[in-house]
Amino acid sequence: MPTKFCFARHYFNKFGPEFQDTDEAKFASLLFSDKINFRLAIGKNRSRSRLESFRIAFAGLGHAITRQKNFQIQILIGIVVLLSAWFLRFSRLEWLVLILTVGLVLAAELINTVVEVVVDLAVKEELLPDAKIAKDVSAAAVLLISLFSIIIGLILFLPHLRQINIF
Repeated sequence: MPTKFCFARHYFNKFGPEFQDTDEAKFASLLFSDKINFRLAIGKNRSRSRLESFRIAFAGLGHAITRQKNFQIQILIGIVVLLSAWFLRFSRLEWLVLILTVGLVLAAELINTVVEVVVDLAVKEELLPDAKIAKDVSAAAVLLISLFSIIIGLILFLPHLRQINIF
C-alpha cells in the first residue's frame, strides 16, 4: 500500500512542470518544508505514545481556551446553559441533547480555528479569493450550528421556564 508521500510524488509527477507554479504546489511545499512536517505527512511518526497524543490534544484545547476569544465566549455561554439546565432539573434525554449541542458548537469553533490558521499559513501575505471563501464558509458553518443550537435551546428550555412562570 503506497504511503502518502508516494501518492504526493505520483501527484507531482502526473501533473508535471505546469503544476509546480500552482497554489496547490506552493501549499504542498509548505507542508513538506521540514523533516517533522514530512514525517507527519507520510504517517511515519509512529513512535508517539497514546499519552503524548493526549498531551498534544490538551495543549490544543488549552490554546483555544486561553487565546481564542470566540471559543472563550462559547465556553462561557455553555457553562451558563449547563448550570441553567441543572437548576431547571433537566431529564436525562434533555441533558443528552444539551451536552451534544454544546459540544458540537465548541467542536465547530475549534475546526473553524484550524481552517483559519491553515489558510493564513498557506497564503502568507495576500488573501486569495479562494482562501477568503474557505474562511468565510468555515465561519458560516459555526454560525449555522450556533443558530440551530439556539433553536434546540429554546425547545429544551421554554417548557421548563413556563413551569416556573417566567414565560
